[in-house]
Amino acid sequence: TRLKKAYTILAQAVNLSQLDNDSISTWQYSLSAKDFFETYLKKYLKSSQELDWQKLHKEISYKFLSGTPCDGNGGVFDQNKTYAVKLSDGMFLYIDGWYEGNDRGLVVDINGYQGPNQYGKDAFSFGIDMLVTGFKDDSDFDNNWGGCNKNGSGYSCAGKIMQDGWQIKDDYPW
Repeated sequence: TRLKKAYTILAQAVNLSQLDNDSISTWQYSLSAKDFFETYLKKYLKSSQELDWQKLHKEISYKFLSGTPCDGNGGVFDQNKTYAVKLSDGMFLYIDGWYEGNDRGLVVDINGYQGPNQYGKDAFSFGIDMLVTGFKDDSDFDNNWGGCNKNGSGYSCAGKIMQDGWQIKDDYPW
């Protein structure tokens, strides 16, 4: 799947970066999103092209899995500090401008400009926090904040799909 490909690309970039930049536990997570990308990821991602976030934000409207627009409701997409790049295969990678301790959030839109531009469907959250992970754990699948359910944001859907062996099972919240 394109989600598994996105995960593989990110995991490989992080692993290669650790060879040059030491363990991710030593990375400077307080850097701006752009500086974080340029310091730790850019060299390890094939042919990335910077996107104008303000322009892109006007062209694409993202929604949570519940259908609620992301604007003003949290998520990587309502922050002016987000940094966006287009990868060589057309995927968009957003580096969250917010960080907490040793953690940096990433969002991948696996099909770029194409719709539906919705968490859990073509936009998926990952975290760099000791390794590249699908966002959060089982406890987040059912809650509405991070949940991978019809009333949730969809933040944890990458984690759910990963946990289900890269399959979208019958309990997936379409």
